[in-house]
Amino acid sequence: MLQSSQTVPKLLLESLVKVLVHVISNSLVTSVICLRISSNKRNKVCETETKDGCVSPVRALFDGKPGRRTKKWRCYFIDALTEDAFGLDAYDNDKSSACYKNLNSLLRTIE
Repeated sequence: MLQSSQTVPKLLLESLVKVLVHVISNSLVTSVICLRISSNKRNKVCETETKDGCVSPVRALFDGKPGRRTKKWRCYFIDALTEDAFGLDAYDNDKSSACYKNLNSLLRTIE
């Protein structure tokens, strides 16, 4: 037996939401995997860098200076980093460390 006219649209909407959540979830997973691969490639480039007085390992990060809108790829030595609110590596603005190298031209070509 058919359900009431209000129930059918509700069921259709629920089904549509489930499909959209599935599609979005798969897209996000794919994006995260692609991001992780490109980050690993950039990190490998950065791992070859050295700088007097700075401690390895080195991480590739795309960021900018506080108060500025432009961002660049840089190789940051571990002693210049901290964890952000999500537990990810981030430049420690409080330290204002010079333990990084600007490799924007090279790192931005890596996919």
